Amino acid sequence: MFDIVQSMLRISYYYSRFLGVLNFEIDSKTGYARITTQSTIYAAVVNVVLVCLIPSLTQSELLHILWKNAGQLHEYLILVVMGMRQELRSVLSQTRDLEEERRKATFMIKCCTLADQLEAIARRQSELQKLVDLMTIIFGIQGICIASSSYISCIGSIYFTFSAIKRSAGMTCGLNVYMLSGIVIGVYLLDLGITIDNTFTVLDDHDELEQLLEEYSSFGIGLDKRLETVFESFQLQLARHRLEIPILGLYNMDKTMGISMTNSIILNSIVLIQYELKYS
Repeated sequence: MFDIVQSMLRISYYYSRFLGVLNFEIDSKTGYARITTQSTIYAAVVNVVLVCLIPSLTQSELLHILWKNAGQLHEYLILVVMGMRQELRSVLSQTRDLEEERRKATFMIKCCTLADQLEAIARRQSELQKLVDLMTIIFGIQGICIASSSYISCIGSIYFTFSAIKRSAGMTCGLNVYMLSGIVIGVYLLDLGITIDNTFTVLDDHDELEQLLEEYSSFGIGLDKRLETVFESFQLQLARHRLEIPILGLYNMDKTMGISMTNSIILNSIVLIQYELKYS
């Protein structure tokens, strides 16, 4: 029978050995740990190399560019969508006020101006859609890796936390150990939550654009033909090209998928905990 717990432990062990985090070896047959000269030397060499690379990395122009521009793409998407939403609200408010305009010349001028503004919003939405499509292609593999690692890390954190509490019943662990572990898990979950919230913010603001455009049907009859055409064209554009964030074409990153992943994490964590209680 495939032992998923043992497989996860093996992966974590060899991964830690490769990074030089562990300076001891574990006998796969007996499960006992032993400190060996080669494991200690390897861990020391890896850590020395990493420390020596820090000065060269801090002087790297690429690293400075990455740190300087980190997060700007997310901020750009959020600001663009929020800006379009505010501009669309302004256009709808002014369009609604046209119903009280009685002077034909002024009415036509305002209609043309509003049509131009609405066309500009539609162009930005189209450019935003192209940018998101390009991002999903470029960062597709990174996205699936982040989603997979976050999924496994959440399950592992829940399982290892339960195992640590269960096995420390007869042991004396200092308060600092529990505090440090809680801080690490809390910071990780906070970072994950902020990343997910940024994604959902863009999607929610874009959905609000569609809801705002639905108010067009409640306007009175008699708007300029060009303005009506632009409104209808923008509605068709949003309906035909909904803003989505696909991950390698496997699924879309949205609230439905987020809820499904959360349910899956909870269920798999319960299965692992039940397995631990039964076979430990």
